[in-house]
Amino acid sequence: MKRLLTLILSASLLASCSQKQEDGQAKLERLKTEVAKLNDEIRTLEEELAKKNPESALKGAREVSVEKIAPADFNSYIEVQGHVDARQSVEVSSKAPGTVTAVLVKEGQTVRKGQILARLDDEVVTKGIAELKNQMTFVNQLYDKQKALWDQKIGTEVQYLQAKNNKEALELKLASLKEQAAMMTITAPIDGSVDMVYLKVGQMASPGFPAIRVVNEGDMRLVADIAESYNNQVKVGNQVLVRFNGENTDRVMKLDFIGRVIDPMNRTFRTEIMLGGTAGIKPNMTAALKINDFKAPNAISISSNLIQNHGDGNFVFVVGEKDGKKIAVRRLVTTGKTYGGRTLIVSGLQAGDPVITKGYSELNEGQLIRF
Repeated sequence: MKRLLTLILSASLLASCSQKQEDGQAKLERLKTEVAKLNDEIRTLEEELAKKNPESALKGAREVSVEKIAPADFNSYIEVQGHVDARQSVEVSSKAPGTVTAVLVKEGQTVRKGQILARLDDEVVTKGIAELKNQMTFVNQLYDKQKALWDQKIGTEVQYLQAKNNKEALELKLASLKEQAAMMTITAPIDGSVDMVYLKVGQMASPGFPAIRVVNEGDMRLVADIAESYNNQVKVGNQVLVRFNGENTDRVMKLDFIGRVIDPMNRTFRTEIMLGGTAGIKPNMTAALKINDFKAPNAISISSNLIQNHGDGNFVFVVGEKDGKKIAVRRLVTTGKTYGGRTLIVSGLQAGDPVITKGYSELNEGQLIRF
């Protein structure tokens, strides 16, 4: 018994020494060989069990969800905010200082170009015009008589020219007073409707201070500023989805104008959509614009979340088959534009391909799956 124990201890010591002498590389190769042998045995057992009981083969499979690729139009948009601008919106002011004697319009009233909106106190100017008209009567009579004498070679040329000069001077003075009288009225510069009346009777009106605002709602535009980085993507005629503040649906419009200059302050350029007299739209309303900068008809796109990255590029998992079982297969793809959480697939997928859409993040190449 003592001899047997001695032999066992000696063998253990020898084995321990040999293990210590085994270098790291040899140990790694030995372990790899053992793992490969175990994997072969596991695969063989799985195949035998699958033949005897097919349901048992699915117990180790990972559950996933699958969708088949269906081509559809892919669009990307540039999203910006815009506002409605009335091309003809004028805050009219008086041309001369004076006291307001009459306001002839009210908010919401339609007016025509040249229509009188308000009057200022013109008593002094009116009296001056009446006085000049009386003087004109006398001067004209004198001129007519002097001209008749001159035509008959009676009298001197100086007398005739003096009468003519007096007549013309009074005519110029009368015309000047009439212009001053016209400045004592405030008129509409455009066709439109009265949006705001700032004046009240008895107030003092002064040049440069708003008196009445007139807006032509039949000539409006939607204005938006676009970042210069989109300069090559935005073109006249691009389709635009417009949703005005307070509305629940988009209006389909198109770009009518693109500015030629980049604003140095905010590095943007101006775009415009002509609205004309669109019903329900008012100046200074805000709107959300989605400018269609790219369109691919009948294209293949998938959720951007499904795309993963490996050293050899982007890939997605699709359903494959091996030995009659469903497995996960890594498919390399080439991607294009991304918008709204979806990415355009340029190559790598075809219509009808079964793409794994749930459980994909935990899969490995060739892993058994069920769905």
